[in-house]
Amino acid sequence: MSAAPLSIRSLDRYFGDFHALKSVDLDVPSGSIFGFLGPNGAGKTTLIRCMMGLLRPTQGQITINGHDLRTSRRQALASVGAIVETPALYPNLTGRENLDIARHLTGSSPRDVAYVLDQVELSRDAHRKVGHYSLGMRQRLGLARALLARPKLLVLDEPANGLDPAGIRDMRHLIRRLPEEADTTVFMSSHLLSEVEQTATHLALLRSGEVLFQGSLQALLATRPRRIRLDVDQVDSALASIAACGWSLIARESTADTHTPDTHKPDSQAVLHIEAGSEAAATAQLNRHLVEAGVNVHGLCRENAGLEDLFLDLTHSHDPRQPNEAQQPEEVAS
Repeated sequence: MSAAPLSIRSLDRYFGDFHALKSVDLDVPSGSIFGFLGPNGAGKTTLIRCMMGLLRPTQGQITINGHDLRTSRRQALASVGAIVETPALYPNLTGRENLDIARHLTGSSPRDVAYVLDQVELSRDAHRKVGHYSLGMRQRLGLARALLARPKLLVLDEPANGLDPAGIRDMRHLIRRLPEEADTTVFMSSHLLSEVEQTATHLALLRSGEVLFQGSLQALLATRPRRIRLDVDQVDSALASIAACGWSLIARESTADTHTPDTHKPDSQAVLHIEAGSEAAATAQLNRHLVEAGVNVHGLCRENAGLEDLFLDLTHSHDPRQPNEAQQPEEVAS
C-alpha cells in the first residue's frame, strides 16, 4: 500500500504567545482534490508554509508521501509541486524558455516540458514572451512549472486569484483533470467557495487554527438536514398545518423588508424553512395540507445545502479580533 500524499499529526505553531495552529490533524487521500478552507486569519497560509518547509512547526509531524518533513526534508519535498501566491516568471522570456530554466533545476527532460505545456493547454503559445501573457495564462504556466517534476502532491494556494470568469472556468477544468491525467493529488486553498464546491472531492475547514471538519464534500453536505422553503401567507395557519403533519420548523424569515415592496402581498406573508422528509412525495403531501387549510402557497421548493451556507454556519463564531496571518511574524526555516 502506497503512503498517503499528506498526513499531519498534532501540529502546533506559535508566534510568540499567539497560538496559530492548534493540534491540527489532516489526512489527504491519494488522487483527491482536497479543498482547504477557512476565514481570514484561520491559519491556512501558516499551515501551507509549514508543509512547504518555509516555517518550522512548534511541534507535531508532517509526512509527505511517507517521508517525515523534519528528518527527511529533501525526499519529502522532492515529490511536491506548488504555486504559492502569484508565480514568479521571467517576462522577457518565452513560456518554453521559462520552463527550460526550471527543468534544469528539477532534472526534467525536454519531453517533460512538452508534456506539461500540453497539460495546461499552452503549447500553441509557448513561443510567446510571458510579458504578453494574460494573467490566466501566467497562472497556467506557473502550474506547468509545478508539474514538471511529476509531483505526487500538488499544492495550490488560491489558484484562481485575480482571474476573470473565463480564467476561473479554465483553471477549474484543468484542476479537475489533474488527478487522473497527471497522476497527482491536489491540495487547494481557496476563498472561492463555489469553485471548491465544483472542484473538490474532499475538504477541511479551519477556524482559529483548529480543524472543524474534514472528509468528503458529500459527507459535509449531509450534515445539514434536508430543507423545504415555503413562501406562504396566513402564517399562523401554515405553522399549525406544518406541526400537524409532523414537520419541524427550522427558520422563519419575514418578507416585509424588500427593496421593491409588493402592495398586493399580505402583511402576514413569510418564508419558512422546514425540515424535509426523505421521500419526494412528502413535498406534494405538504402542499396539499396547506391548501386544504386555506393557506396561499406562493412558492415551495426543496433546498439543497450549499458549501457557502455550511461554511458560514461552521465559522460564524470566528473572533475578528484575532490577529490575521498577515500580522503574524514570519519565520523562514533554515
